[in-house]
Amino acid sequence: MVGKTGGTVTVVPEPGRNAYPGVTRNGVRSHNHRSYGHSFRFAAVKKPAVIGNKPVQQPIAATIQQTGQVQLYIQFQFNSADLDGSAAPTLMELREALNASPSLRLMLIGHTDAVGSREYNQSLSFRRAQSVMNWLVRQGVASGRLGVDGKGLDLPIADNNTDEGRALNRRVQALRIQ
Repeated sequence: MVGKTGGTVTVVPEPGRNAYPGVTRNGVRSHNHRSYGHSFRFAAVKKPAVIGNKPVQQPIAATIQQTGQVQLYIQFQFNSADLDGSAAPTLMELREALNASPSLRLMLIGHTDAVGSREYNQSLSFRRAQSVMNWLVRQGVASGRLGVDGKGLDLPIADNNTDEGRALNRRVQALRIQ
């Protein structure tokens, strides 16, 4: 199981046995009814690097290239979509990734903690993604390369029962789009 903060699971095929993989997310299980023609074993589970209670920002360009998405560890204050100075290094790295790859287009997805109503958090998460987009556009990134969406409180990466967890859930994710 990979925790809510993410991570990587490596599986290795084992010939001679059929496998029917499935995934469980938020209590919902998906099934694949097609056999892969072999089985697999778990080779490694890699958790994200953490210093204190904060995850370490993964290299943005490389992570997008490898996985198609990257979690931007830009934390927002409670009830706010405002960016502060601590966001600058991550945003500058995101801008550089976009500048280095002119065909790269991203969907910026905002997230919130679980405090407040679902409707309010949905709106706030959208405004957070919009704040990141506005910063990038002010830095010269064409707005047509960026989209925004908000997921509200639906996809936490940390425990919403602690102050630290709620702070980690107030964030934006960048997802590569075709």
